[in-house]
Amino acid sequence: MPETFLILKEYFGSILFLGSYVLSFAYLCVTEKKKEIRIALVYYPAMMLVLFLLPPVHKLVSAVMNDTAIYYRLLWLLPASLTIGYAGVKVISELKNKWIRIPAIVLCLCVLVGTGDYMYDNPYFSRAENRFHIPGAVQLICDAISIPGREVRAAFPPHQVMFVRQYDPTILMPYGRNIQIDGWDKFPEQYGFYEAMSQPTIDCKTVAEYAVETGTQYVIVHMYQPLEGTFEEFGYQAVANVDDYVIYCSTGSELFSLW
Repeated sequence: MPETFLILKEYFGSILFLGSYVLSFAYLCVTEKKKEIRIALVYYPAMMLVLFLLPPVHKLVSAVMNDTAIYYRLLWLLPASLTIGYAGVKVISELKNKWIRIPAIVLCLCVLVGTGDYMYDNPYFSRAENRFHIPGAVQLICDAISIPGREVRAAFPPHQVMFVRQYDPTILMPYGRNIQIDGWDKFPEQYGFYEAMSQPTIDCKTVAEYAVETGTQYVIVHMYQPLEGTFEEFGYQAVANVDDYVIYCSTGSELFSLW
């Protein structure tokens, strides 16, 4: 099977979701009379899917983007959910008997529930703790180390890096979310520091050396994270405990005097 078909299959995930879209699309092809609706939900998706599934297009887009892993994002332009919703409403609205319409609505709702997935089963999703939709610990740590009018540089635990700059773009990091996706291949200069912060037991000497080399003023670790040695031995002093995390600041930085 061509790779583009495999990408399409993985994108839809559930065969029920894919089947619902195919049936909805076919139904609109036959019954929809409004030109603007046909353009948006029939002609445009059909053209896009044909182009998406062509291997030469896959190779061209991947070459231009210099990345094969993001080709699936083109499917974000496919109005799959909109098509299913519109087709479902259209079918139900055309039913004249209310005793048939009610079971049809229940059936549609069951299909919607069946095609979904419980998102919190995914380790990369968690319930929102605040209006920023980021972990509360990240918000509190950022508030503790940020300085109005200037940038600071901090090394966060790997599981927090994807949230930091969503909340405060003035906090720079020696490694970011991209290192978790592309790894050594694209960011070799960041990988050593990231790996050192990802170990079950953190080697304070190694982390401190990377921090000094990259001009990182703060190192944040969980208070129950096993450490080999102490950061104090290598020029980083604990200055605050925030929500079970310890903030270490370089004693050679001008920021240390602010504490």
